[in-house]
Amino acid sequence: MFDLQVLSAAGDVVYLHRLSGRPCPVGRAPVNDLVINGTMVSQFHALMWVEGDKAFIRDLGSRNGTFHNGDRIKGSQELGAGDIVGIGPDTRLKLVASIETDIPLHGLVVQEEATGVCFPIRGDRLHFGGTEECEVLTAEGDGRMATIIVSGESEIWLGEGTEDRPLELGTLFEVAGQGYKVVQRESLLETTAIPTRLPASGRYPYRVNATLDGPTGPEAVVKDLVRDIEYKVEAENRAVLLYLLTRQWVGDAEVSETARGWCSNETLLTGVWGRNAQDDNKLHVLVYRLRNELKKVGFDPWFLEKRRRYTRLRLLEAEVD
Repeated sequence: MFDLQVLSAAGDVVYLHRLSGRPCPVGRAPVNDLVINGTMVSQFHALMWVEGDKAFIRDLGSRNGTFHNGDRIKGSQELGAGDIVGIGPDTRLKLVASIETDIPLHGLVVQEEATGVCFPIRGDRLHFGGTEECEVLTAEGDGRMATIIVSGESEIWLGEGTEDRPLELGTLFEVAGQGYKVVQRESLLETTAIPTRLPASGRYPYRVNATLDGPTGPEAVVKDLVRDIEYKVEAENRAVLLYLLTRQWVGDAEVSETARGWCSNETLLTGVWGRNAQDDNKLHVLVYRLRNELKKVGFDPWFLEKRRRYTRLRLLEAEVD
């Protein structure tokens, strides 16, 4: 299996499209599987497909040509991992071997009510906002405004601020004044435009170091390994909560990504407040306050995930003492 990376002028990956056994038309028209909005891109520019363990491309009579590693294609051309495909003079695609993941690539999309344009949910997160990391760009706001969270195979949640609520398929919701709904892609007409963005990952580039025996008691340090942001959580209840969740994540090292790190409310209530604690609302408030604290210093609050009677962290690295 292969992925197509759409590259910026600087060589950064700005879009990702997974090739499958079905032929993938590429071009400016919204009916293409890979839609590229460039003035030098033809409505129906090229066709790509996979046969066995090989990938191929064919130019569809485009005005500005299709290129393979700098050479203009005539007829069909076999491609290999690492090859660069030029769609006209300005757009470059890089073919790479797919990285398999146990995060599901399902058929859910977010559909904009006004235009019908759809945005695939390729992992278990899809972000709305005004930054490049967001798959759905909004006119308002310069940061991340909302997040679609897919839990398991059937649960869909909308996170805004530090609160989340369940969503039903086909139910209209609003972000920045625009209406959206989550639907199955199979229920859409084939003419629906599907913009292609790099999929949001449910694993955040965060590291947590947690201990119950710090200089002044329990503490946890959260670090963003990409942006080099570090923050120490010192409030006792919040630090203990992070310790318990981090310990669960470390202990689940052999568990699949979709199941890793879940800790029951009962375990957390007992660990934070003692054996007689039974009030789930206390845990809800604690999670809410911890999310707020971490959001204020630049962390995405949804790496702390709460579902019904279980809570977990989504991390890259962790250590507990």
